[in-house]
Amino acid sequence: MTARKRIPGVQRLPKPNGFFTWYWSASQISRLSTGFQPRSVRLWHGIGEPAQVELEQVEARARQLTLDLEDWLAQPDRKVRSARGSIYVIKAGENVKIGFSKDVQQRQRQLQTFFPFQLELLLSMPGSALTERQLHRRFKCSRVTGEWFRLTPDIEAFVQEKNNVRTACQNRGRKVRIAA
Repeated sequence: MTARKRIPGVQRLPKPNGFFTWYWSASQISRLSTGFQPRSVRLWHGIGEPAQVELEQVEARARQLTLDLEDWLAQPDRKVRSARGSIYVIKAGENVKIGFSKDVQQRQRQLQTFFPFQLELLLSMPGSALTERQLHRRFKCSRVTGEWFRLTPDIEAFVQEKNNVRTACQNRGRKVRIAA
């Protein structure tokens, strides 16, 4: 990979005459991926390094493939892929909403109409409806009602962890803050 970033699941292979091929491989993400299709995907081929626009496309495709693999690992018999978008954690007072949306900013504006005080977006990350359900199960002991949870140290640690592994490309144009 470049010195700038490492994209999960992507391997950079040298070819003759200065060419490189970048592959995404399921086995680089999980050893349990033997039945997953596609096992590997060629994401880029060229001389040197991809341009910034190409690099963003490579990263987006690798992220999509990784989400597909994570969904498959959670439910290998499932034939239909779950919806794609973003998982968000929005703080409202002492509680947070863990949800899924294709447009997090629009969803935050919709939620804001129900609250007299400012809501705070703590986290927005790529994910699926399946990822949302897994998080709801993970934090079920903190559930207040529906998708609303008490802001516990476990949830704070999850938000902190996910914010720390985000890339500059993912954060571009977003205000991501950790509540104190």
